[in-house]
Amino acid sequence: MEGDGGTAGGHTSNLTDATEVAGYGLLMPAFTLHVRNLFALREIRWSPEGACVLVGANGSGKTTLLLTLKALRFAFDRGLPAAVTNVFGGSHGLRNRDADEDEPVEIGIDLGSLSWRLKLTPRGPTVDYLADEVLRDGDEVVYSKDSLGNFVHGDFRPSSDQRLGLRALHDADRLKGSALDLVAFFRSITVFHDPDLWTLRSQGSRTTDNRHVHSRGVNAITMLRRWHQERPSRFKYDFVVNGLNAAFPGLVEDIDFSEAGQSLHAQFYAPGHELPTPLSSEANGVLAMLILLCELADGNEGGVVAIDEPENSLHPFAIRRFWSTASQWARIRKLTLLLATHSSSLLDELNGLPEQIHVLRTNQRPGPERLDELFDRGWLANFRNGELHVDGELGSNDEAP
Repeated sequence: MEGDGGTAGGHTSNLTDATEVAGYGLLMPAFTLHVRNLFALREIRWSPEGACVLVGANGSGKTTLLLTLKALRFAFDRGLPAAVTNVFGGSHGLRNRDADEDEPVEIGIDLGSLSWRLKLTPRGPTVDYLADEVLRDGDEVVYSKDSLGNFVHGDFRPSSDQRLGLRALHDADRLKGSALDLVAFFRSITVFHDPDLWTLRSQGSRTTDNRHVHSRGVNAITMLRRWHQERPSRFKYDFVVNGLNAAFPGLVEDIDFSEAGQSLHAQFYAPGHELPTPLSSEANGVLAMLILLCELADGNEGGVVAIDEPENSLHPFAIRRFWSTASQWARIRKLTLLLATHSSSLLDELNGLPEQIHVLRTNQRPGPERLDELFDRGWLANFRNGELHVDGELGSNDEAP
């Protein structure tokens, strides 16, 4: 996926509705994600800021919520049908099972004074590209598009294709002012899930796949070599090496790379050792951490980075070090960092920071809720977050429907 999180079409982002996040001291763009009747998500109105975690029961929709952000980016890049097919695996079960047939499946974003909404209509294995779509700036309608293909934006009449109306206007250079901030926001989104450790271990990364980190991390080695070779990007390589050593002390002093046909492999040089250790010989936790750190490093400055279940394959010590490294990186890079998790160890790292924990409950509309809005802060101070999670107070599978 392409794009610069800070600019769009030469326009410097001028977001005016920014919030100073507690504990960060940095201005980050404020956005709200809206979802209605999409898979397990009945009604969502989510305004995450800074580095935060999302918790909830199995099946509550945590992964779907992150994938909705990915679908927004994918739809802008390649069209709505392609987004539903590639991100959600098609339209089967798209509409929430408790929603009536006349209730729309809708996703949207509020960004500053902008309000963008899009309705999804299942058609065969995917959705119809002719969809109700509208962008408002305050009380003014910037453009609208309906399911019959009618497009309203002055005298502009785009060709009938699978592009979002937002993309069609952007391609025609018809977007102005704050509307360009929405384009910049879409292009700043990166979502990572289901890391493919087996492919990275057995096959390495493709030498030519060096533009952006793949959602499953299979090109992490190629990206790491690119950052190592490019002086302006060397800080990303250093970030990954330092992060690995924080999680696994003394693991690596430097990394060497070797090509075999179209594949690129990596070897670690540990401090005081002359011979390297192939990355393929390292533990799953090391490969998982390498992918996680590359995902963080690749995020657009000022953008959104979402990672589903980062704790997979990691020891609790490594999980704690990952959070410390990730939250500090988010502050430096002004990221909105979203981590969907079941890890009590990770939640314990946010003791005393209930505003950074968002709880998704199946019986709550709209959701998610911040932990400090769900429980009194004084009461929360008596417990560790991980303890509340284990005891079923945070996103338990046995919560009442």
